[in-house]
Amino acid sequence: MDFDHDQWVRALLGKLKDTFGDRLLYVGHTGSYARGEATEGSDIDINIVLDRLTMDDLNEYRRMVRSMPDREKACGFICGREEMRAWPRHELFQFTQGCVVLHGSLDGLISAPTDDDIKDSIRNLASGIHHQCCHSYLFEESTADAADGLKFAYKAAFFILQEWVYLTDRRYVPTKREMIERLDGDDRKVLAICVGWDGLKDDRREHPERYFSLMKEWSSGMMRRATVQAERLR
Repeated sequence: MDFDHDQWVRALLGKLKDTFGDRLLYVGHTGSYARGEATEGSDIDINIVLDRLTMDDLNEYRRMVRSMPDREKACGFICGREEMRAWPRHELFQFTQGCVVLHGSLDGLISAPTDDDIKDSIRNLASGIHHQCCHSYLFEESTADAADGLKFAYKAAFFILQEWVYLTDRRYVPTKREMIERLDGDDRKVLAICVGWDGLKDDRREHPERYFSLMKEWSSGMMRRATVQAERLR
């Protein structure tokens, strides 16, 4: 890719510091670029916490993003200090584990999720995938088109597996490359599909039921596994 990701991130960080000054409490970089696994269509995910977040701040950041080259790559999260402190804890795993800190610190803003928080995150994500899988299979006109719509379900599976491995092995595995080496069974099959998604288009068109069946069973099993593990940890 003819794109200098590091230069882009440095430029945005400089604009953030110049614009918000001491009000800028935290900037973190997450996602595929931070993991070194970006593709041509990847976004650059930047997480920002200000002392407070007003509509004027949103408008300023909106203008800032639109002044950036390759602005279509900009993505991420922004909030104020009080929102960060009140954020549902089961959604904070990637904040505390998966972000490359570019500025500031999360100290005093949030604490690491507990095992119960991680379990809740796994079940919430897996239940959403299970619902999407069944709903799409039942109600979409074309099963093949619906299978293409499972892309984000297979993508989300990676984040679920990150949390599962951390919960069971106390190790954060940052990349898909490292993760797949640790897996077997359906866990490995699901992540392999995630990694090879673009190259599987023809197979999805010919055998869409395979993708639905695997994801339905895997998401159901992950909900049960997280529930059982939570009971063991108590």
